[in-house]
Amino acid sequence: YKDTIEAVLQTTRIEKCTFPFVANLVDYNKNMDRFPTMRKWAYLFAAAGNNDIAEGNTNKAIEKYLTVIRLGQHECQQPAYVDKLVGMACEGLGLGGINNLIVLGDANELYLGKLEQAVAEIKHDWSSDLTEYISLEKIVLKNTFGDFMYQVNSKGEVRLSRNPMETVIKQSKEMLDNNSIDDPETIEGMKKMIHPSVWQKMLIKLQTIFVWFYAPSSPKILSDLIDISFEKHYEMTKPDFDWSKIPPEDPYESLIQLMYFGLNIKKQISFFAKANESLYFNSHDIYLRKSSNQRGTLLLISMRRYKNANSRWPEKLDDVNNLAPIEVFVDPMNNSSFVYKRTDDSFTLYSKGKNGIDEGGKQDSDNEDECMLDDIVFWPPKWLLNDN
Repeated sequence: YKDTIEAVLQTTRIEKCTFPFVANLVDYNKNMDRFPTMRKWAYLFAAAGNNDIAEGNTNKAIEKYLTVIRLGQHECQQPAYVDKLVGMACEGLGLGGINNLIVLGDANELYLGKLEQAVAEIKHDWSSDLTEYISLEKIVLKNTFGDFMYQVNSKGEVRLSRNPMETVIKQSKEMLDNNSIDDPETIEGMKKMIHPSVWQKMLIKLQTIFVWFYAPSSPKILSDLIDISFEKHYEMTKPDFDWSKIPPEDPYESLIQLMYFGLNIKKQISFFAKANESLYFNSHDIYLRKSSNQRGTLLLISMRRYKNANSRWPEKLDDVNNLAPIEVFVDPMNNSSFVYKRTDDSFTLYSKGKNGIDEGGKQDSDNEDECMLDDIVFWPPKWLLNDN
């Protein structure tokens, strides 16, 4: 893996990164083709960093962990919320390695300063990011419906589509040409779609007539309908938005049920808008969690500085008040304090989670008689507890 490691190291030193983006639902999965590779690289570098620590190569370990974070930052520069989630996962993996180094490794002031700067530079702005998400989702939906409902004739004029399945057929042909499908039944179904029988051609004509009945008369009207459906989502970009008002579960459980909307294009668009609303709520929780993790790492850096100066871990967080900015001590998950407890020769540090209740560092209870436990433990990691 030496060549791969060196190539990725050099690539992540590039400040800005942009990947191609396919802005329609039919081909949307192409935007995620790189995710398995990104995940493999992130875990490869995290493991390599752990090996460096074991071998006493602290400088090399730091570079590996920061590379994982930079991989995440490259993903976070992309426009879709799924890119941000993958990027934050990479950043979290890098922070986990840094936490191990801070507590267990040779963390002198030179190393701590470098780590503190890198961690503090991780920035996520929910308001601007969500605005970008919403704008992108509108474009994706406009392109998807537009490809289905409209086409440009030989004179360059926009008209209602004569074949709504044209985009799907084109994608199927590309997938078959690229040999990207392995399932024989799927391949056979795609071939029939590309080369329809007489009866299938008749069904396509009937489908075309059906689309003509409910499609807006122009792409501009379609665009306006989508803008209206997403307008309320911009309220979630405001600092005073009430995140406790979780949207009710959508009564439409799957895309298949869209057919029950019949000729009502507004309800079809509303279906997608509501689905995105739930995703935004989940994404906001992830943003808070990642911000909490980041502050947890900054607290560990302050605590290690205290240990380096006093040959012991602090008895309480108040002992390191002068070693970190005041905002680092506030947990974004609940706007309360973090929990710190000394043990015989170490300590525990965790967030009380979204519910703000100290549950002793426990999480995800399987006991149906208990409320969901949602503490987020920064130290010790699970692997260390399992080893002990």
